[in-house]
Amino acid sequence: MAAETYQEDPGKILVLPNATSPERFAQVEHRAQAEFCTLGVVGAFVAWHGLDFLLEGVARLYSRNRQLRVLLVGDGPIRSEIEGQVKKLGLQDVVKFTGFVQPAQIPGFLSLMDICIIPDSNEHGSPMKLFEYMAAAKPILAPRYTPIEEVLEHQVSGLLFAPRDLNDFSSQTERLVHDPAFAKALGVAARRTVL
Repeated sequence: MAAETYQEDPGKILVLPNATSPERFAQVEHRAQAEFCTLGVVGAFVAWHGLDFLLEGVARLYSRNRQLRVLLVGDGPIRSEIEGQVKKLGLQDVVKFTGFVQPAQIPGFLSLMDICIIPDSNEHGSPMKLFEYMAAAKPILAPRYTPIEEVLEHQVSGLLFAPRDLNDFSSQTERLVHDPAFAKALGVAARRTVL
């Protein structure tokens, strides 16, 4: 919102956008073409992060591509629900949970990911993980919410999908999986943008 909206002197209002330390993620390694393509998420296991949606999408994709793997970095109140869904969908050999990790360990886990995903957010959220993924020069797939669109340019610095739309999510994921050169170019552009 513009400072003019408030009954305050605009000189008293300071807006600090989310950001990250580029140096912290500069050393994130990028894997050579591997046997598996790892989709990754970093964050709290809470309902609005859309891990349930991610798993539905992965189940659909995995039926067509057995080389997919998922790395979920973090923990939270709905972890047992997510573990139950993994079992129900038969994805126990596909999805790996790290549990809680220290912030200093995040760059190392990002090195294990080929594609970084924000499965869901909300209309006003600006996820910190977005800026970390960008600083690590990772290809990003995220929902088309205004705060994310203000940062990522579709098909330039990331790919956006309609929120909670499994068809769009699956299509955009397959695009990244099947075109590693395009995925890498998105990651490079994302890092350039966050810098």
